[in-house]
Amino acid sequence: MLYHWAAPERREALIAALGRIDAASRAEAKRPFAALAMDQRLAILKAYDAAALAPPAGNEAAQGSAVSQPTNDPAYSKLKELIVTLYYYSEAALTSEIPYEHAPGEWKPSIPATPDTRPFGGVGIL
Repeated sequence: MLYHWAAPERREALIAALGRIDAASRAEAKRPFAALAMDQRLAILKAYDAAALAPPAGNEAAQGSAVSQPTNDPAYSKLKELIVTLYYYSEAALTSEIPYEHAPGEWKPSIPATPDTRPFGGVGIL
């Protein structure tokens, strides 16, 4: 998909982000990311995620704002966004994590949000 979908610049940026994750794995665990056990991958990825998605030095004031904020690794941020978006368009996510109602009924403008309410999934516009 990356080969056929992404523009060359986007493709290079996303592949470079994957390369930085692998480099972090090699530096920390002395092995490629793909060769690690699941728990090791998770530990490497959690540390990389926190560092990559942090705002750049001098831009701490943007934290918590509603608008998209700069990160230390914008390509990784885009990669993560694409992975999450594509996952929630998959059959597995739509059938096991998010209930789908083809015709959810009447529109009610003020339904209280509670721990028991869940989002509803379906195909939308990207």
